[in-house]
Amino acid sequence: MKKIALAAAILTGFATSAFALNASVVTGTQNDLTGAVTAMQGSKAMLDSLRNLKDIKSVKVVKLDSTLANDTSLTQAMTANKMDLGQVNTVIEANATLKSALDAQNIKPDQIVAVDVAASGDVIIYAKS
Repeated sequence: MKKIALAAAILTGFATSAFALNASVVTGTQNDLTGAVTAMQGSKAMLDSLRNLKDIKSVKVVKLDSTLANDTSLTQAMTANKMDLGQVNTVIEANATLKSALDAQNIKPDQIVAVDVAASGDVIIYAKS
């Protein structure tokens, strides 16, 4: 009986580790710019959500081109939330899953402008391209 339980535990471990994290990258649009600004305005709550995130279901990296990254609404939101973004970068750097998703896209911490964390475990990272 113990052998069966051990075999089931091993197989369960293999099954869960066999599934890769759902990670995607998209080029930002005007709607994504609005999402980034909104996420920044709630950066304190988002930072708490990011710190307490246990199960990441998916990571979506939204790359904002230079036109979007230099938009007045985004730069104003970045200025107003500069300290919070520094803390967000620290939390992301300490999270192996998020760091791996960013490393795969050559995104550095100083490129991150906002992060949105859904209760479902889906994470959207907005970054300058």
